[in-house]
Amino acid sequence: MIRDDILLAETLSDLLSSEPEIELLEQVMSSTTFRFVPLDLHSSEDAEDVSAYLDWLNTELSAQLESGTTLPLSGERVRGTVAIRACVVDTGYASIEGSGSGGSGTGGSEAQVREVPCLVALAGHRLDAKLRCRTGLLG
Repeated sequence: MIRDDILLAETLSDLLSSEPEIELLEQVMSSTTFRFVPLDLHSSEDAEDVSAYLDWLNTELSAQLESGTTLPLSGERVRGTVAIRACVVDTGYASIEGSGSGGSGTGGSEAQVREVPCLVALAGHRLDAKLRCRTGLLG
């Protein structure tokens, strides 16, 4: 069962790595950490204001995603960077709608893992636009 969780986490890592706006930070056992980085900020993500913005964006994004996905997602820091952690574990999961009825109790499925990159990208785009409009930050 643990091996199945690790294989699903590796699949998730591969899927996240293929998304141009998702930066994979690490994958250890059944835990995968990553962050959302809008394409126009890739070349300047080391600048202090951009780095602070990305930390803010990913803090807000992880809070939104915690109750809106079928895998447990939470915020954490990895090497000083705000990240989102997905953990594939032997437990039930909340449904996308948050009704709590989507869990199988079997460590998740490949279908559940496959939806995470798309959900992160969609939510990341919406939140990025909202934060930039509200604050005028970064143009």
